[in-house]
Amino acid sequence: MSSANISLIKKYLFSLSPVDLTPFVTLCIFVSVLTFMLTISIFLTTLAKFRQRLRKPLLIPSIALVSLYPLSSLAALVTLLFPKLWFTFHTVMHLSFTVGAVFFYQHCGHFIGSETSFIKETAGMAVPIKTPPCCCCCICLPGVTPTRGRFVVLRCLVYQMPFVQGSIMLVLNGIFYNDMVSNMNVYRLNTYIHMYVVGLG
Repeated sequence: MSSANISLIKKYLFSLSPVDLTPFVTLCIFVSVLTFMLTISIFLTTLAKFRQRLRKPLLIPSIALVSLYPLSSLAALVTLLFPKLWFTFHTVMHLSFTVGAVFFYQHCGHFIGSETSFIKETAGMAVPIKTPPCCCCCICLPGVTPTRGRFVVLRCLVYQMPFVQGSIMLVLNGIFYNDMVSNMNVYRLNTYIHMYVVGLG
């Protein structure tokens, strides 16, 4: 490939934010591409096993959960290629895991059957939390007795995440790109809202 073609490709890739293709940037892109390819390979292997071993009600939530990782890997790769769009792809990664929490909740629901049957099976007994992988970080927490009210609270907390976090990230994107276009210095406000979002998470 001629140097002119390489220059055109470089100009196209970095047209949104021209940067020098330094050795460090090249290495980052190379490692990111390898990581993405590895993630896709693992995803396809896992997908094939899911189709062989899982029943249909569990298949879709399981595929949705494991697809979060190649999606995040792709978003990270595109962020390297288009640095000015990093906040957009950060939003994609952030919201994908909030949606993943909904699928995970549904996934757990399939395993326990239903909330009512799980409450009957436990018969008012406390479910221990100090089990792997929570045994190291939840040492002081007591067991939780499943009740219908607690399931309702849990369901509300899980299902609100895509909507509330999505609304917050939409506002943050508007502030960020308005700052970029107008060259107004709202860095401190962005930092404060980032801290607020982290606190909500």
